[in-house]
Amino acid sequence: MHHVDCSGLSSSLQLAYALAAALSLQLVGPGEEQVREELIGALAPRRLLIVVDRCDELAEARRAGGGGPAAASSSPAGEAAAAAGSPVAELLALVLA
Repeated sequence: MHHVDCSGLSSSLQLAYALAAALSLQLVGPGEEQVREELIGALAPRRLLIVVDRCDELAEARRAGGGGPAAASSSPAGEAAAAAGSPVAELLALVLA
């Protein structure tokens, strides 16, 4: 089991690095898109239990900054996750966007 605390995070890039740190992954991509692709590539073949704590705070920070679920969900998977409307769905939209 891996634990990620989202308190104090305000962007999907910060979330990606927090997830990577919890999983002892080294992300080297220079930009947000590259980091996201590295993280998804590292997670895809693995079966993991990841406890993401305080994701509601991250979702609130994104909404306060004008980056609500619609802004974070440019991919079909991100759009589907954001449509669910829960903090966990919004968290998925941040990672999958």
